[in-house]
Amino acid sequence: MCSIPAVERTAAVLLVVDDEPSLRTLFAAAFRKRGYEVIEADTGTACLEAVAHHHVDLVLLDSGLPDVPGPDVVRTLRSDRRHATLPIIMVTGRAEVSERVEALRGGANDYVVKPVVFEELLARVEATLREQRSWQARLSERISVHGRLLADLADVADHGDGLVALARVVHDSLGFRRLVVAELLVTDSILVRVRASARGAARPDGEAVDDLHGLSDEIRRVVGAGASLLHAGRARSVFGPTAGPSLLLAVRGSGESVIALIGEFEPAADPDGAVLRDAVAGLTDLASVIEATVVGLRTSVNATARREIEAIIETQALRPVFQPICELTSREVIGYEALTRFDDGEPPNLRFSQAHEFGLGADLELEALRLALSHASSLPPDAMVSVNLSPSLIGRPELRAAVGSCVRPICLELTENERIGDYEQLLAAFAELPDHVRLSVDDAGSGWASLWHVHSIRPAYVKLDRAWVDGIHADPARQILMRGLHLFVTEVGGQLIAEGIEDPADVAPLQAVGVTLGQGFLFGRPAPVETWFGNDGPTPHRPGR
Repeated sequence: MCSIPAVERTAAVLLVVDDEPSLRTLFAAAFRKRGYEVIEADTGTACLEAVAHHHVDLVLLDSGLPDVPGPDVVRTLRSDRRHATLPIIMVTGRAEVSERVEALRGGANDYVVKPVVFEELLARVEATLREQRSWQARLSERISVHGRLLADLADVADHGDGLVALARVVHDSLGFRRLVVAELLVTDSILVRVRASARGAARPDGEAVDDLHGLSDEIRRVVGAGASLLHAGRARSVFGPTAGPSLLLAVRGSGESVIALIGEFEPAADPDGAVLRDAVAGLTDLASVIEATVVGLRTSVNATARREIEAIIETQALRPVFQPICELTSREVIGYEALTRFDDGEPPNLRFSQAHEFGLGADLELEALRLALSHASSLPPDAMVSVNLSPSLIGRPELRAAVGSCVRPICLELTENERIGDYEQLLAAFAELPDHVRLSVDDAGSGWASLWHVHSIRPAYVKLDRAWVDGIHADPARQILMRGLHLFVTEVGGQLIAEGIEDPADVAPLQAVGVTLGQGFLFGRPAPVETWFGNDGPTPHRPGR
């Protein structure tokens, strides 16, 4: 039986469920006297009917009902998402710990044992309702914030403002001291590219960041770890605090492309952990909302980036700079590596990566090569010009035309970011190029530039990655490895070029192991051709000793 009061609800509504009429009536009267509205029920079935048809703020539930045991009533209510958070206090005449544990594990919020002292029961009801109201207030605020956030995100996606705008919207909505929104590209569980935007105290207006340059090592580590988990298929999303006490992470996505949100807050202003809880909740909710938005945003941003690259190629909004390659003993310049800089200031590795992603990589590389060879006309005619090139372009007619029209020594540095599927086909295509063109393997020791790679190509030059060179004077084991590499390269008919030489102390050990050529800031930074040779001949500048 279930009795429903016929008055309009103006206070919290309690559902008192007990099969003992006298106890149920006593509880109901006492709570009404304290200003509560009360619904009474004497069975588990009547309890479920009351909850289904009427608003209830809290259930006071006897565990020993005649038809459906109290713990089963709790499990039934919890299985319905409409009642998953309904406060339930279990009341029983049995004091066994096992029964209390069963009730709490089944979903009850609290547990009291008969005989019940009413003042204690009232205090438990008030505390449970107070906690529920507090949670509902926080939830309401979060819904309101995320409603505004959704509208702002939709505006970002519609107008294609990019990750900077996205970081601004998220930061302003959630109130972090600093927030980073990053789009990651992950290959073989390795973080290979990051497009990110930071907003907060350090960057008040929002700023685009590539490869997380300028962000903390902790942020780099967190983003990389989260992205690797997702790429490996071990998680669909990663949430929660990081090792840093003021840093939170939410990463979401699948496959190669994932989105990471890293929020930074002020722990000193969070003595009871409320800010941390709200921040975790905010990022968790946001990550589930933002994924679809970012898909649209990525499409818009990619379309914009593609148009930018097409415009760069069409208007030649790029320029070459040249860095000298020197003979280590005499410091004589034997050639220059041509590197690319873009008029818009974007990092070259990002622009070339984007171009390949959009199917424009070959066009951009060939345009960069043509401009480099054109500007190199101011260099001495016997100075070699080395240019970076993807292996797949070796057989292109445009490449043959470009190098054929330039009679100076040319070295094609095969970049390490593209795997060569057929070495015989590559070498056959190279054989069709003029005799003044040579091959070089770039960044030996990284990427696909393995020893077998060098053995198969037998290039004229092999460039040592900076990681092998920097600090070699203090690493005898590395010197021994370098000596063996020199013997190997010499055997296949090539010469080693040590890249990234900055410390004069590294020169002598390189010479001692047989390296004769070098490149790096010690000899000169990349600069326009006019820095090295102007229209009236050589400039006074010489590489340092």
